[in-house]
Parts: sequence; C-alpha cells; structure tokens
Amino acid sequence: MPTGLFKKDGDHWVIGLPQPPKEISDYHGDHAQLLVRYMFLMSPDEQQRLLAASPAPAPAAKPAQAAQGPR
Repeated sequence: MPTGLFKKDGDHWVIGLPQPPKEISDYHGDHAQLLVRYMFLMSPDEQQRLLAASPAPAPAAKPAQAAQGPR
C-alpha cells in the first residue's frame, strides 16, 4: 500500500486523502480494516475486472552493473 494512504485518528486508522468521498468520511470505524475486509470479500469476477482496469506493471529495472575501476 502506498505510504500515507491511512493516518491514525485516535484509536483507529482513517483514509489519508485531503477530501475523501462522503461515503468514506461518513464511515467512523477503522478504514484500514474495512479495506482489508473488502479485499477478502471480492469475487473472482470482481478481481478480474479490477486487474483488467489496472495499468500494466512497469518493466522490472535492470540491476546496475558494478563500477569497474582501472585494470
């Protein structure tokens, strides 16, 4: 998860967006737990739709070659 997605508010975590949608800001429980519950309840069809709508992953970075000094 991205850093800063949630922030601590008292004894629970809330979404760290500057202006969260009303549906989110109206939920007064722990937002992190809500997100985890949602992810575990997603059906295989929902998972496929989410993957299809996601951007392609960035290509893996090639490891840098070790600097070689004069021989």
